[in-house]
Amino acid sequence: MIIFGGGQSNGFHFNPLFKDVWVLTNSNGLGGEPEWVPRTPTGGPVPREGHGGFYKQATNEMIVFGGGDNGIMSVPNDLWVLQNANSIDTQPTWTLLSQTGDVPPRIEHFATAYDPISNRMTIAGGCCFYTNATRVLDFNGLAGVPQWTTLSPEDTLPPIGDAQLFGHDQFSNRLIVHGISPGSGTNATWLLSNANAVGATPMWVNSIPRGTSGSPPEGLILTASAYNAANKKFILALNRIDALGNLVPEVWVLSNADQQ
Repeated sequence: MIIFGGGQSNGFHFNPLFKDVWVLTNSNGLGGEPEWVPRTPTGGPVPREGHGGFYKQATNEMIVFGGGDNGIMSVPNDLWVLQNANSIDTQPTWTLLSQTGDVPPRIEHFATAYDPISNRMTIAGGCCFYTNATRVLDFNGLAGVPQWTTLSPEDTLPPIGDAQLFGHDQFSNRLIVHGISPGSGTNATWLLSNANAVGATPMWVNSIPRGTSGSPPEGLILTASAYNAANKKFILALNRIDALGNLVPEVWVLSNADQQ
């Protein structure tokens, strides 16, 4: 597992922000004891939180796009690739990539999906200013320059706002997003079909409406998500605040998350 950036949290804000790169070896615990290894590539993105990213296994690269500083949009809408990303023997290398097309404005806290077959990244939602736009970055753009396109999905769109809890099913080509809303979020879940926009127009569906019985609570902070494509389970790690102001951690699992 490879991580970049983030910040030290007081529960509501991140200060200071980081630009660190860390590699967790044996992250599944099967090949030996997991161990965090710091990496020190030169240059690279400025410190940030709320950015999007993914790992390209075929080329051993990590892509990082956008991000912010606690809603202060001082972080550029830049696109970086970390080459030799998982190496613990030699240092990885940052390279700034050019972008063309309908490049998004400065943005953070958006959902991200990457399809290795089409070599496309899809982003949805985000702030600040809040948006519900859906955009695709084609890494096979003209002359090899990644090219952005803003999509026009069919049917009802999700609300504008942060989209920090998400998962992507590469096999069904669906993006699952929970809690899209300005601030702490709702407990609605949305699905974007044909997320890579290849061959058909993407479409948003409100798969679990807000307030549905059995859904996670609202007003959550310090959240994280993961998706297991093998069993189609969407996992949320959440913190709610109890009546005494204490953080109460919870884990929720959504089965058959892509509804396929």
